[in-house]
Amino acid sequence: MFLSGDPNINESIAKNRNIPFYCNRVDGKMTNKYNFLKKFKEEYNVTLDDMVYVGDDIFDYDILSAVGWGFCPSNSDPDVMDIATVLNAKGGECCIGELYEYFKRIKKVGEVYAEDVEKFDRNELF
Repeated sequence: MFLSGDPNINESIAKNRNIPFYCNRVDGKMTNKYNFLKKFKEEYNVTLDDMVYVGDDIFDYDILSAVGWGFCPSNSDPDVMDIATVLNAKGGECCIGELYEYFKRIKKVGEVYAEDVEKFDRNELF
């Protein structure tokens, strides 16, 4: 899922990829993203230890501290970089691809081949 305080840009990105979008901005004010964890645990039937989160600023700090797998881009807020695994990519420059490569290296996901991806309808895959 996609959790962001910027619905103007990120909601359309999520929609184009058929990814559920959640916004932590309420009445023009940012709310703590940590408050979404209970909802995500129930809705997706996962534990905190199984959750993966990528965030880059101070609004992501609490949720990054709580989940089992916290990651951030290489150009993140320094405080966030202190508590998360830093990916070898800047925000907006293939972080999710780097995240996939990380999980592939530690053998948590398998290899995905182009011919396998082509078998799926794009909306089903993403």
